[in-house]
Amino acid sequence: MKSRDTFIFYRSIFESAQVLDIEDKVKFYEAIMMFSMDFKEADLEGIPNALFTLLKPTLSKSNTSYINGSKQKTSKAEAKQKPKASQTEANQKLTANNKDKDKDKDKDKEPLIPADIIKAYSKHISPDRTKIDENWTMKELRTKKTDYELIIKGIINYGKKFKGSDKIQKLSNFIANKIYLDYQEEKKKELQPGERKLGGFTY
Repeated sequence: MKSRDTFIFYRSIFESAQVLDIEDKVKFYEAIMMFSMDFKEADLEGIPNALFTLLKPTLSKSNTSYINGSKQKTSKAEAKQKPKASQTEANQKLTANNKDKDKDKDKDKEPLIPADIIKAYSKHISPDRTKIDENWTMKELRTKKTDYELIIKGIINYGKKFKGSDKIQKLSNFIANKIYLDYQEEKKKELQPGERKLGGFTY
């Protein structure tokens, strides 16, 4: 297959590009379109390359789904030219097609990307850019691609306990030391100096 005319552009990809300046943003977007429509990789450097590397598995999965979908359409067109099968065979094919549709729905779910993790940390723990430290965070996320859901869950629960305190970890440390694994379940918030708990309320 030489190329495709359309592809899915997720909002999360747009949000991840907001860390780039205009020149790098253009290169980043062109690389995505070239890979998604012409199946070719562009030469990128620095942060644009890091972002593209993290997104590449998602883009490749979309390309694979498109190619497989095109093959299915071709198979269906060829099937119409063949004699009609028995009712039993027809029912079996219908069941298989329904299963394929369910799989396609799962493929179209928007995947998590680094921008989602940075956004979650900013919302649930701290918006402080020195705590987020995007360059180091990107490097750590590159080695934890399969843990994105665990990281976000850990961020939410960690934020419930420590948000607003002076104990919060930098996002890069939170990921590198796998602190998120200790916060897969909600933990009670620690009392801050001067606070006391009485009758279920914190003073």
